[in-house]
Amino acid sequence: MDIDLIELRDLSFFDPQFTVTGEPRAHVDFAGLKTLCFNTGTQCNLACSHCYIESSPSNNLLSYISLTEVQGFLNEVQNNDYGTEEIGLTGGEPFMNPDIIPIMAEILRRGFKLLVLTNAMKPLQNHSRALLQLKRLYGPQITIRVSMDHYQPERHEQERGPKSWQPMLDGLLWLQSNTFRLHIAGRAKYIDVDQWTENRGETAGKTAQASMRDGYAQVFKQHGLKVDAHDPQ
Repeated sequence: MDIDLIELRDLSFFDPQFTVTGEPRAHVDFAGLKTLCFNTGTQCNLACSHCYIESSPSNNLLSYISLTEVQGFLNEVQNNDYGTEEIGLTGGEPFMNPDIIPIMAEILRRGFKLLVLTNAMKPLQNHSRALLQLKRLYGPQITIRVSMDHYQPERHEQERGPKSWQPMLDGLLWLQSNTFRLHIAGRAKYIDVDQWTENRGETAGKTAQASMRDGYAQVFKQHGLKVDAHDPQ
């Protein structure tokens, strides 16, 4: 089907600098790409109620990214000097990707900092030997961010499913015992009586967040986790 060029100019975006009426378009100059994140695939060992892409053991709508694909993107940011310092890996559960260890090794070998988002359960634990090798070679470059949706096991399992707390904690304690750099990712909700509620105002939100951080701090202390619950990071 032929489309007249004049009609295309009138009906849709045509000129990146000017609108169809000749007015200059707003734009933001590219200043660099400090962090590049890869979604490693939508499959996950859990089916969390809040998951933004509905990851689950059966959701393979987004296929696993391969080592070759990652290498291509890393070449691009390095060859174009984008100033990229950190690479993030998320999912799904990244440790279900069959290429995850080679991908991590490639990122680290090139000198990037690496942040991996994980639930720290069996998929991670299945790679314990390889993770220890990467830790030995590139320890300071690696940060593992573990999802702990709430400091109370029952609240965590409301989001992640039954029997998800202890395996997460086991993985977290293994990472701690092997001196991996750890971050904890909690949920942006707070407890109001017997239910989770969204923040309903700046003051209430700040009060609730402080209370949540205190709760996390108690859990971290109980299990000897060297994570500062009051650090915004």
